[in-house]
Amino acid sequence: MMDAISFARALRSWYDDQGIVLPWRGHPDPYAVVVSEVMLQQTTVAAVIPYFARFMARFPTPHALAAAPLDDVLAAWQGLGYYRRAHNLHNMARVLVSEYQGRWPTTAQGLKALPGIGDYTAGAVASMVFGQPALALDGNGVRVLSRIMGFTDVVSPATPALRAFAAACVPNDRPGDFWQAVMDLGRTICRPKNPTCLTCPVRDCCVGWAQGNVNEIPRLAAKKERPHRTGQAFVLHHNGHVWLRRRPDQGLLPRLYEPPTFGWEGPSAFTQDSELWEACGVVRHVFTHFSLSMDVFSANHKNPPFTEGNWYPRGDLPPLSSLAKKILQQTLFWVA
Repeated sequence: MMDAISFARALRSWYDDQGIVLPWRGHPDPYAVVVSEVMLQQTTVAAVIPYFARFMARFPTPHALAAAPLDDVLAAWQGLGYYRRAHNLHNMARVLVSEYQGRWPTTAQGLKALPGIGDYTAGAVASMVFGQPALALDGNGVRVLSRIMGFTDVVSPATPALRAFAAACVPNDRPGDFWQAVMDLGRTICRPKNPTCLTCPVRDCCVGWAQGNVNEIPRLAAKKERPHRTGQAFVLHHNGHVWLRRRPDQGLLPRLYEPPTFGWEGPSAFTQDSELWEACGVVRHVFTHFSLSMDVFSANHKNPPFTEGNWYPRGDLPPLSSLAKKILQQTLFWVA
């Protein structure tokens, strides 16, 4: 097997010279690291940086986040998508304050007991903040370590052979910097496609490079085909206001606001008055587990034909999902 210790030393030496400066790196506060790691799930570093700064200014401590209304948290999250992360973060802060008196667990196992914190985030915080030699295997880590090992089997963060190699690599001294180095290498050099192996600081340690099959590693489980759904959205507006309803507390896009939509989540339907509603085209959106096409209709009318919802002024809209924004942008209301 590859010399794990030599690889780890070479990688961390490169990180000491070339590591990317990020606002949450080296932060002594577990809260800041947790916020950054939750934001980075399914989102790029470049997109997260400005949101992280605004979020931390608005909710600088777990106590501040726990005390905030969920709608305020969702409003601060607007644009990042995957809003379940905001719900989980808010719930985590409330549990930390109410059940842990604001004191953070210092081990990966203890951190995983908090709601919304999984294996990767727990390992990242334990290693980066508390100096524990924990495992923090995300997609970058799986890719980098699989290539270093020359591991050609189907692999995931739970693969025993990969976890054993990772455990052998992570040092007792500065384990957090090791995982930061793995992340940086995966983002900048050991990319999923067209990795720049000639500039890689650990190329001489890489079995995949020696075997000439880096681009075939890692082998991931085949993805299921994403199903497609269709539906309709109805944007009712009048005198600079738009009719919006809030989604349920549970399920997809919980507690976010939207124009009334029908058909894409079940058999519900809406019988439209063709003389009232104007067709505005189609909006397309992709969720994790399905894609969606929505026929959008708009009407300027003061009497809502819907049982749920309220009027909201254009200049003070409640938290909207990315899908709801696309729907509104498809109509004259957004630009009028």
